[in-house]
Amino acid sequence: MKKIALFLIMLSACLNGHASDSIYETGHDLLRGARFYVQEKSGKELKPMESIQAVTFHTYLEGYMGGIRVSQVITQTEFLNLPNNPSHEQYARVVLSYLEKNPTTLHESARVLMALALSEAFPKK
Repeated sequence: MKKIALFLIMLSACLNGHASDSIYETGHDLLRGARFYVQEKSGKELKPMESIQAVTFHTYLEGYMGGIRVSQVITQTEFLNLPNNPSHEQYARVVLSYLEKNPTTLHESARVLMALALSEAFPKK
């Protein structure tokens, strides 16, 4: 029962995130946003539209991670071993690395790929 509740909470958090769902439908969309975000955090000056995509990714990531943390608190189940005091850049690099290592999955759901990237990087102990 907890797993079903957890799934519904995560799904709701993702659907109601700050970023528009049409922006991050697939891994291709997620990859583009993550690249721009990491580039900007690394000091690269982006073009205006690239900068908007970086900010949008940051907002999407923030909403996604917030949903995970809320789910873990409500269900009292730690299904990811998240680091203490992580930065959004750390999460973005995890997602970017996963997507670059798994290019054949880019056609899949952005939400699913986010979950896979995070569960690979921060597996439950």
